[in-house]
Amino acid sequence: SAQRKALDVLNTVGISNRVLRLIERRNRVDQWIKYAGMILTIIFLFAFVLWRR
Repeated sequence: SAQRKALDVLNTVGISNRVLRLIERRNRVDQWIKYAGMILTIIFLFAFVLWRR
């Protein structure tokens, strides 16, 4: 995948494995935040539509 290739390049440049793991973990947390925000937005919009009826 493109992410793996990018990490390989960064590893070759000299960024430590610890930093790479930290970046991967941060990416996972950001994904959870993104999806939670999407779900909460849908719930809010649905509740607003029901409230307006």
